[in-house]
Amino acid sequence: MLSASNVHASDLAAVLARAWKADSAWIDDWDDRNPARGQCGSTALVVQDLCGGSLMTGIVLDRSFARHVHYWNVLGGDPVDLTWHQFPGPARIVRSERVERGLLLRGAWFTDRYELLRARVRVLMMA
Repeated sequence: MLSASNVHASDLAAVLARAWKADSAWIDDWDDRNPARGQCGSTALVVQDLCGGSLMTGIVLDRSFARHVHYWNVLGGDPVDLTWHQFPGPARIVRSERVERGLLLRGAWFTDRYELLRARVRVLMMA
Protein backbone atom coordinates (compact mmCIF):
# COMPACT_ATOMS: atom_id res chain seq x y z
CA MET A 1 0.00 0.00 0.00
CA LEU A 2 1.14 3.53 -0.66
CA SER A 3 2.36 5.51 2.31
CA ALA A 4 0.44 8.54 3.55
CA SER A 5 3.55 10.29 4.87
CA ASN A 6 3.77 13.96 3.90
CA VAL A 7 1.60 13.68 0.76
CA HIS A 8 -0.99 16.39 0.10
CA ALA A 9 -3.89 16.15 -2.31
CA SER A 10 -2.70 19.29 -4.11
CA ASP A 11 0.60 17.53 -4.87
CA LEU A 12 -1.27 14.61 -6.41
CA ALA A 13 -3.20 16.60 -9.01
CA ALA A 14 -0.37 16.72 -11.58
CA VAL A 15 0.67 13.13 -10.94
CA LEU A 16 -2.88 11.87 -11.33
CA ALA A 17 -3.38 13.82 -14.55
CA ARG A 18 -0.41 11.92 -15.99
CA ALA A 19 -1.57 8.58 -14.56
CA TRP A 20 -5.18 8.60 -15.82
CA LYS A 21 -5.72 6.20 -18.72
CA ALA A 22 -8.64 4.26 -20.18
CA ASP A 23 -7.78 1.21 -18.07
CA SER A 24 -8.29 3.12 -14.79
CA ALA A 25 -11.57 4.79 -15.76
CA TRP A 26 -14.96 3.71 -14.50
CA ILE A 27 -16.37 4.15 -18.02
CA ASP A 28 -15.64 2.30 -21.22
CA ASP A 29 -15.63 5.33 -23.53
CA TRP A 30 -12.81 7.25 -21.84
CA ASP A 31 -11.24 9.97 -23.98
CA ASP A 32 -7.88 11.62 -23.31
CA ARG A 33 -9.38 15.01 -24.24
CA ASN A 34 -11.17 14.87 -20.85
CA PRO A 35 -8.79 12.64 -18.86
CA ALA A 36 -10.55 13.10 -15.49
CA ARG A 37 -13.80 11.70 -16.89
CA GLY A 38 -14.64 8.39 -15.27
CA GLN A 39 -11.61 8.55 -12.96
CA CYS A 40 -13.39 9.73 -9.79
CA GLY A 41 -13.73 6.38 -8.00
CA SER A 42 -10.20 5.15 -8.58
CA THR A 43 -8.80 8.63 -7.90
CA ALA A 44 -10.71 9.01 -4.62
CA LEU A 45 -9.32 5.67 -3.42
CA VAL A 46 -5.74 6.63 -4.32
CA VAL A 47 -6.13 10.00 -2.58
CA GLN A 48 -7.42 8.20 0.52
CA ASP A 49 -4.46 5.78 0.38
CA LEU A 50 -2.02 8.68 0.35
CA CYS A 51 -3.80 11.34 2.40
CA GLY A 52 -6.34 9.51 4.56
CA GLY A 53 -9.71 11.11 5.10
CA SER A 54 -13.16 9.98 4.08
CA LEU A 55 -14.73 8.99 0.78
CA MET A 56 -17.90 10.65 -0.45
CA THR A 57 -20.33 9.70 -3.18
CA GLY A 58 -23.09 11.70 -4.73
CA ILE A 59 -25.20 12.40 -7.75
CA VAL A 60 -24.02 15.22 -10.01
CA LEU A 61 -26.50 17.00 -12.22
CA ASP A 62 -24.78 18.58 -15.22
CA ARG A 63 -25.93 21.37 -17.54
CA SER A 64 -27.79 18.88 -19.77
CA PHE A 65 -29.57 17.57 -16.65
CA ALA A 66 -27.80 14.23 -16.98
CA ARG A 67 -27.15 12.50 -13.66
CA HIS A 68 -23.73 11.03 -12.86
CA VAL A 69 -22.52 9.01 -9.89
CA HIS A 70 -19.44 10.77 -8.53
CA TYR A 71 -16.80 10.17 -5.83
CA TRP A 72 -14.47 12.55 -4.00
CA ASN A 73 -12.63 12.93 -0.68
CA VAL A 74 -12.99 14.88 2.55
CA LEU A 75 -9.67 15.72 4.18
CA GLY A 76 -9.55 17.57 7.48
CA GLY A 77 -13.23 18.42 7.09
CA ASP A 78 -12.75 19.99 3.63
CA PRO A 79 -13.96 18.49 0.35
CA VAL A 80 -11.17 17.60 -2.07
CA ASP A 81 -12.29 16.68 -5.57
CA LEU A 82 -9.46 16.18 -8.05
CA THR A 83 -11.80 15.07 -10.86
CA TRP A 84 -14.57 17.69 -10.65
CA HIS A 85 -13.32 19.38 -13.82
CA GLN A 86 -14.56 16.38 -15.82
CA PHE A 87 -18.05 17.89 -15.76
CA PRO A 88 -18.79 20.44 -18.47
CA GLY A 89 -20.08 23.88 -17.57
CA PRO A 90 -22.24 24.36 -14.54
CA ALA A 91 -22.76 21.16 -12.58
CA ARG A 92 -23.91 20.60 -9.04
CA ILE A 93 -24.12 17.83 -6.49
CA VAL A 94 -27.76 17.08 -5.75
CA ARG A 95 -27.23 14.30 -3.21
CA SER A 96 -24.18 13.14 -1.26
CA GLU A 97 -23.17 10.76 1.51
CA ARG A 98 -20.09 9.24 3.07
CA VAL A 99 -19.20 5.83 1.65
CA GLU A 100 -16.86 3.05 2.79
CA ARG A 101 -14.11 2.03 0.38
CA GLY A 102 -15.31 -1.57 0.42
CA LEU A 103 -18.38 -0.47 -1.52
CA LEU A 104 -16.17 0.63 -4.41
CA LEU A 105 -13.93 -2.43 -4.19
CA ARG A 106 -16.66 -5.08 -4.30
CA GLY A 107 -15.98 -6.17 -7.85
CA ALA A 108 -12.75 -7.30 -9.45
CA TRP A 109 -13.47 -5.16 -12.52
CA PHE A 110 -13.21 -1.89 -10.59
CA THR A 111 -10.57 -3.14 -8.14
CA ASP A 112 -8.30 -3.89 -11.10
CA ARG A 113 -8.78 -0.33 -12.42
CA TYR A 114 -7.99 1.20 -9.03
CA GLU A 115 -4.89 -0.97 -8.63
CA LEU A 116 -3.61 0.05 -12.09
CA LEU A 117 -4.00 3.73 -11.21
CA ARG A 118 -2.39 3.23 -7.79
CA ALA A 119 0.60 1.47 -9.38
CA ARG A 120 1.08 4.23 -11.98
CA VAL A 121 0.88 6.92 -9.31
CA ARG A 122 3.47 5.08 -7.23
CA VAL A 123 5.89 4.93 -10.18
CA LEU A 124 5.34 8.59 -11.09
CA MET A 125 5.86 9.73 -7.50
CA MET A 126 9.15 7.84 -7.30
CA ALA A 127 10.45 9.35 -10.56
